[in-house]
Amino acid sequence: MGAAVAKIKSGICFLRDHKKELFWYWVGYQFVKGTLTTSFIWIPLLIAYFY
Repeated sequence: MGAAVAKIKSGICFLRDHKKELFWYWVGYQFVKGTLTTSFIWIPLLIAYFY
């Protein structure tokens, strides 16, 4: 049980120490996800709707 708690604490410390760069990775991920969703889902739906 003690090893699991230590692992969780080290994970929390990692998140705290790398907060800014993880934020920018998250922003990049959201950008790519939004672009792909728009390209592969919404644009074909709009084309199908209007034609």
